[in-house]
Amino acid sequence: MAVNGEIFNSFVVLALLAFTSLASGSVLKNIQAKQKVEDIGGFVIFRKLAGSKLEYLLLEKKSEPGDWSPPKGHIEDNEIPVNAAYRETREETGLLPQHYRPY
Repeated sequence: MAVNGEIFNSFVVLALLAFTSLASGSVLKNIQAKQKVEDIGGFVIFRKLAGSKLEYLLLEKKSEPGDWSPPKGHIEDNEIPVNAAYRETREETGLLPQHYRPY
């Protein structure tokens, strides 16, 4: 469902996907020894408005009202991160890949 027929731009949130790799390093391992590290996949989806302004698609967390984040979620067994990002975006927003494109 593209809003008003618009195609959204998106880019893979590499920071979310790379976090688990970094967390196994000694520095982050020591800093975040008590935090659980999970593999997640997601996209940041945005559209350009007049001028140089951008509008981002963010979802409010049900468990934490007032806390907003891009569509993302856990990577299932035998799933690659980019497929998890597509699946989570579809599940959480209804947007299909044809509604947004890599930027």
